[in-house]
Amino acid sequence: MTEQELLESLQALKSAYDADVLKLKKRYATENNPYHVGDIITDHIGNGKIVEMILYEPYRGLPCVCYRCINLTKKGEQNKREPLRDIYQYNIKNGEAK
Repeated sequence: MTEQELLESLQALKSAYDADVLKLKKRYATENNPYHVGDIITDHIGNGKIVEMILYEPYRGLPCVCYRCINLTKKGEQNKREPLRDIYQYNIKNGEAK
């Protein structure tokens, strides 16, 4: 085995490892996600209707879901000043919006 072959093999192993770690993190986040696209959720700022879900990895802590939401007013209409915003899974208050 040459030095070049060793480096290529190590790089292939690292790439496979990184891909497996990402799959594991996505699996953890999705299995611990009780919400779906179209659900209305509430955090400390207000209500939002989920339009997209993205894997989020905080600097410290477990991976979770970041919800891209339509920002809703108290009347349940789309906010004109800030139509979209992100709500993080760890900021969701218990239960759904009223």
